[in-house]
Amino acid sequence: MIGTTAPIVKLETCRAIREYMFGGSAKITVVSNKTNLDLVFKIKDAGKNRFWVYVRYEATPKQKKRKSDKPYKKEYKGKYIGTIINNKWFPNAATLHYVSQRAFAWLWSFLKDHRMPTKCIIYHKGTCRRCEADLTSPKSILKGIGPCCEKLVKERLL
Repeated sequence: MIGTTAPIVKLETCRAIREYMFGGSAKITVVSNKTNLDLVFKIKDAGKNRFWVYVRYEATPKQKKRKSDKPYKKEYKGKYIGTIINNKWFPNAATLHYVSQRAFAWLWSFLKDHRMPTKCIIYHKGTCRRCEADLTSPKSILKGIGPCCEKLVKERLL
């Protein structure tokens, strides 16, 4: 729908975060409790238990005023930062110096062991974790997946 904004949904449990992340084409927003800065990660299913991880920087209006953010906008725009293979994180060597890669590695150190990180809040923006369509049903928004994609995922798991 044109002109509508998708709701922002907090992912409350480690299981919910992992289910959403590994849905096929998920975008999660990670907000630091300390600095209130956010990073948007896209986790894309590459098949054979592999997931590519990209990062995109989304500045809030407060952050846009800071001059120090300008040099980082290119660095974070849709940049491949690594791969998760069989529950292990393999960083992209070309982006080792990126703050976003270190942030994802820190986040993954919790999630791989099914622990909830406490120094950040993780959201999804009301889009389907499989096909990225905007979700409209409250039930689908909470699940993070549309009814058609949910059926396809269930069939794939059987």
